Amino acid sequence: MEDSLEQAQVNHKEAVYNLERKEVQNRDRLKKEMTARVNTVAAEFRKVSNKQMAETTKRTIRENVSINAQLAKMSEKTIDLIKENDELRLKDKSHQQMINMLEDNEKELARKNNTCQKMINMLLEKSKEFGFNFG
Repeated sequence: MEDSLEQAQVNHKEAVYNLERKEVQNRDRLKKEMTARVNTVAAEFRKVSNKQMAETTKRTIRENVSINAQLAKMSEKTIDLIKENDELRLKDKSHQQMINMLEDNEKELARKNNTCQKMINMLLEKSKEFGFNFG
């Protein structure tokens, strides 16, 4: 009976040892599975994140190119408007000089006309004194 009791104890110890070993193996397997799952999720997250980052970067680059094109057009238009403005200022200056010259001519002609009118009136008075009738 002692032999069978010893044998039962040995069997029991072996069973406990085997159970403990299986538990350690199961824990190790679960730990490896969880690590693998975490790595997979992390890799998927990085992949999605990089894809989103790439899309955001592409969109930003497209917007940047579009804005640069608009700025170039605006710069060209500004240069054209500056040139047109300069030309219009020159024309305005020329027109102003022409107006001043024409006003001076008008004043000179009015003065001469006035002088001639006075001369005509004086000659008419003189002709009346001498008895000529022109009208």
